[in-house]
Amino acid sequence: MSSEFSTCQVDEFFKSYLPDHRMHFDAVIADLKKQKTLVDRSPSQQKRSRSSSSKNRPAFSHVFKTLNNLFQTGSAAPNRVLKSFQTVGNAVRKALGKAKAPTNERGIRVDESSEKGASAYLTTNLRSPAHLTDVVVPIEITTSKETKIMTHAAMILNRDARREFSYAVTIENQNLSVWYLSRAVAVKSKPFDMQQHADLLVQLLVSLFCSSNEQLGYDPLVTLLPDRSFVYQLPPDGDRTFPLFYRTLGVICDRQSAHLCERQSRVWKVEQVTSASHPQRVSGTSTMVLKDSSIDALAPVESDVQHRLFGDITDFARNKNWRSHPLLKDANNDDLHALGEALKGDNFKQFFSCIVSKHVALIDPISDMDQETSRHRRVRLVYENVCTALHDIPTLGEAIDIVKQTLLGLRLMFCAGWVHRDLSPGNILAFRATSDSPWQVKISDLEFARRFPDSEVATDSEQLTGTPHFMAYELLRSQYLLPEYTATGEPFPFDPEVSVIHNYQHDLEAVWWIILWLVSTRVKQKLSRTFGEDMFKQHVTPLPFPPHCGPPPFSVALTLCGEIFITNTSLEMEMIPPRHRTLS
Repeated sequence: MSSEFSTCQVDEFFKSYLPDHRMHFDAVIADLKKQKTLVDRSPSQQKRSRSSSSKNRPAFSHVFKTLNNLFQTGSAAPNRVLKSFQTVGNAVRKALGKAKAPTNERGIRVDESSEKGASAYLTTNLRSPAHLTDVVVPIEITTSKETKIMTHAAMILNRDARREFSYAVTIENQNLSVWYLSRAVAVKSKPFDMQQHADLLVQLLVSLFCSSNEQLGYDPLVTLLPDRSFVYQLPPDGDRTFPLFYRTLGVICDRQSAHLCERQSRVWKVEQVTSASHPQRVSGTSTMVLKDSSIDALAPVESDVQHRLFGDITDFARNKNWRSHPLLKDANNDDLHALGEALKGDNFKQFFSCIVSKHVALIDPISDMDQETSRHRRVRLVYENVCTALHDIPTLGEAIDIVKQTLLGLRLMFCAGWVHRDLSPGNILAFRATSDSPWQVKISDLEFARRFPDSEVATDSEQLTGTPHFMAYELLRSQYLLPEYTATGEPFPFDPEVSVIHNYQHDLEAVWWIILWLVSTRVKQKLSRTFGEDMFKQHVTPLPFPPHCGPPPFSVALTLCGEIFITNTSLEMEMIPPRHRTLS
């Protein structure tokens, strides 16, 4: 676990990560001494101060009375430690009130329901039944070098859409450590002895009690409503000079991880509302989708990718001679007609899950240290339609029709010089306005899409992207599948060191594997279902290669065709329950 976070000296942590409210420190110390909450250190305690865990800092002249005898006989019971910590916190809050310092109305609550009473947290909810969104700063008693505090912080960031980072406190015997935990960085202070360094404990509590919501890790653009729904505010962006507000109606997809510094994504069904203070639906607006994700600062943002893709498709359509393009030399009249209809005006946009508003912000660690390599961006994207993923389409016939529409969408991308690079049943969506309307495909998740070939990306830096069980065989093997001899009988010129570049045929092969999965798992035959479930099973621990790798049970050459047809309609079909979250 030590590799998951960095450590720094207490003074360095307080300076770099903790909000500075030292202007109230002297007044608080003076009041605590006056109230006899802080008492003079005894001669025996002064002698023990030489073994303080903060070796470079002399022991403070006073000690908290409630901590004075707590650890005299060895380790204290976790509940007693937390009660004493709570008592100290209450005294500091009272002193801040006398000093007329602005506080955030939060206090320390001990969770009596927790096992052995060994859990507490900073919160405004000091009496009512607590919810995870009530936890501001988790406080944990540890009895060894192992701690679950990072997992607890991940739960807070996962469940509370307002949180960008969280402070945390861990206590082992009389030693206390402070944590700063975000999607970008996890930092722990070296422990200090609460008995020896009451001044540091006061400084910590003053900072936590006087900090604003934003200083404690809350995003000012997200509001929690009494019914525990959220309102997202998207500030003005580009040509839009006014903010937009979206209220969450329910979670569509929630990709969480117990590890903090990993990509997270939460997809909401939302409605546009007037404001966070008046969350009434804007008249005439439909239900939409909001994706809230944290990504690496250097990773592409889907809205930017989509904007460039749409621009390239528009440029292709403006060419009056596009039908003579070399890419379309083998296209038949029906294909050209369908492509022509899609290229009229903005018709091509109907094949994609279109983004209608966005907000992108850099999540910066509040640190003076260089964290450039670990910075993340928080990205909020709003899509115009609530769609259904391909793996949730009720019938095989409808699913196959959607896949056929996907081919035209991919052809539009190909003509514009783009490849998708991440096709799966979770990234092929479909929309219909009513239950009687036909499904319209909506290709989504374009953040990995890029121009082909891309002059900005070095060949040797090509990264493997996609959902493993639907990826092209060549990509998984990192080797082109080429004939041994040319058509004239000459040895085929092939350099085995050449890196495989994701191309249009690889997108088509992903479509082929998707169709194989659809058909094999929905045919009313045990053998077929067993095959489909085994071949496309998503394991918790990813395999080096999915089951269809090496050697594949089918001719890979079949995956390179541009058209896919299902002509056998006499098979007995039966709908099986959708496989939620297992394939995306």
